[in-house]
Amino acid sequence: EPNAGSDFANIQTRAVRDGDEYVINGQKVWTSCAHRARWCWLAVKTDPGAPKKHRGISIFMVDMKSPGITVNPLLNYYGAHIFNEVFFDNVRVPASNLVGEENKGWYHLMQSLASERHSLGPPLYGNVRRLLDELAGYAKETQYDGKPLSQNLGVRHMLADAAVEAEMLKLFNYQVTWELTQGLIPIYGSSRNKAFGDQLLERIGIIGMRIMGTYCQVDPYSKWTKLHGIIQRVYLLSPGISIAAGTDEIEKNVIGQFKLGLPKSY
Repeated sequence: EPNAGSDFANIQTRAVRDGDEYVINGQKVWTSCAHRARWCWLAVKTDPGAPKKHRGISIFMVDMKSPGITVNPLLNYYGAHIFNEVFFDNVRVPASNLVGEENKGWYHLMQSLASERHSLGPPLYGNVRRLLDELAGYAKETQYDGKPLSQNLGVRHMLADAAVEAEMLKLFNYQVTWELTQGLIPIYGSSRNKAFGDQLLERIGIIGMRIMGTYCQVDPYSKWTKLHGIIQRVYLLSPGISIAAGTDEIEKNVIGQFKLGLPKSY
């Protein structure tokens, strides 16, 4: 939400019980694909007077065609429409759409958040692996001072370091997937995978910019662009990806708490 940021327990969107329905008012921001969604998974305050903020949160499934919902696009700095701000103005939702118990939404969210963070890990690995293959192919085919770029030790070492880290990310993903099959909640592992994958993707973007040089300043849709403009896109979009499902700073706080036994950061 606009005034909550990473302090999720500070959300202000309200749901008030009215017979067999709840009436919802408030605003959400950075809602992924709200312009395409048929339903949304909505966290709201149902008990603003709860002694601890996180104890007054509930979760609803809301039909995006309900009267009173307004969706406005938010374009990222690459010009893509992925995110939105969503306004709820006296939106009526059946009480049967409550997920779990009233005021217990925080606990559902913390469990689902670990799964969401893990769900980002395999795609991050897939993107990194593809980028490495593309850059390795480019280095083999591109001449510099009469020699293939692949013979340049600086280029080779950058790609080699990233390749090792990519294999680490793959194994991290395997571990967390196994934990999920055992019925465990991989709080530490999912945060580790998310932060590690985010940072690796950003590094790949930087490596690609260094290897390809001024070709990365060409419009991605130009006939002169290389590798279909994928490096430019990754370089521009990867910082935003590191914010989704919790910033890298939050992930590191989670790692400190659940892996190292450090006190909470809040």
